[in-house]
Amino acid sequence: MALGFLTDAEYRSGRWDDAIAHGTQAVSLAEDTDQVSILAVVHAFAALPLAGRGEYQAAEEHADAAAEHARVLSDVNDLALAYTAHALIRTAQGDHEQVVRLLRPLTSAEIVHRDGLDETGIIPWRPLLVESLVRTGHPEKAEELLADYELRAAQRQRWLDLAAACRCRGLLEASRERAKEAEQAFRQGLDHSDGGEACWEQPLLHLSYGTFLRRAGRRSEAVVQLETAWRTFDRLRATPYLERCRIELGGCGRTTTKARAARHPVLTAQELTVARLAVRGLTNRQIARELMLSVKTVEYHLGNAYAKLGINSRMGLVAALEPK
Repeated sequence: MALGFLTDAEYRSGRWDDAIAHGTQAVSLAEDTDQVSILAVVHAFAALPLAGRGEYQAAEEHADAAAEHARVLSDVNDLALAYTAHALIRTAQGDHEQVVRLLRPLTSAEIVHRDGLDETGIIPWRPLLVESLVRTGHPEKAEELLADYELRAAQRQRWLDLAAACRCRGLLEASRERAKEAEQAFRQGLDHSDGGEACWEQPLLHLSYGTFLRRAGRRSEAVVQLETAWRTFDRLRATPYLERCRIELGGCGRTTTKARAARHPVLTAQELTVARLAVRGLTNRQIARELMLSVKTVEYHLGNAYAKLGINSRMGLVAALEPK
């Protein structure tokens, strides 16, 4: 159990090599000693850094095992942790509808014993759900959940949750086109994260803030935030988040050395990013929400990609983009 919580701490603090090693060790020890009561927990924690790196198959196997063991025990906290692991995978994939489907049941008033669910700093499901509610067009529901999260984080003075809550607040206010409030929230989140230890939340804040600045036309300021995020994502090998950072930097007219090396010989950076998300199985609407583009813009980029590659379907994309 100690190894499991160490895995969670290392994941949150951005020490992913250690987190993967200790998560694997925790699962192995629990299985070898038949510790059924903790298998849900250690499997769920083991999934987190793998999801962040885009190693989806391995992450899914751990999340599925966590859910299976949690159902056997009928423990609401273990189930919530398993659902959170699955939701983190879907977040990395940009499938926010699935995140809402997975996590909204955790808000049910029918759950009587909520101490573990509602305590900040234990099961990080709230920021995942708030972000996905914002991205799927449910600002009122996001506001209700976020206000409670902000209150609890402030009462406990948990800087990591305060930073996550501020990022969610920034996303929500940006979706409402309240630029001043959004920027204030992102800056407050960075202040909270700067006041603590190094953490995974910090590059997420830089990415979200940089994305906001880019869409506000403040490209030079956006580049500072995005390049800061890029450095951490690159160090962690956080592939799904590097991809998002790449398209935002491209929108600012900037490209990192590794991003240049990863260019497609035919497709532009935006066309390649949209095409890769389409290959993952996302619909045009889901891609639009993930990249904060219009559906028409997504259709435009896909149409260009099809024409350049000489194909006419998503199946053609799979063949065209697979490594040679």
